[in-house]
Amino acid sequence: MSVSTDQPIDEDLRRRARLLRQRATSLRSQAAHLSAPLATAYRRRASELELEAWVADVQAGSPDALPSPTVEDTATATGTRVLHPAA
Repeated sequence: MSVSTDQPIDEDLRRRARLLRQRATSLRSQAAHLSAPLATAYRRRASELELEAWVADVQAGSPDALPSPTVEDTATATGTRVLHPAA
């Protein structure tokens, strides 16, 4: 998938993406000072917000939105395991 640079970029969606990333950063910072179960929940929510921000960037037509986050990136951020099917 490629993003056409001749289409206008939706600045409202870009602003939303920026705010979502700022909230994700804040949650990750707070997670460092919480108990393990709560910190995991904060980091997981931060990853969800980052994914939502990426979607907003794609919808806005931002060329910065590519490449997309990978399943492994999200799993690493949330502390979950990625199961790959046997080859």
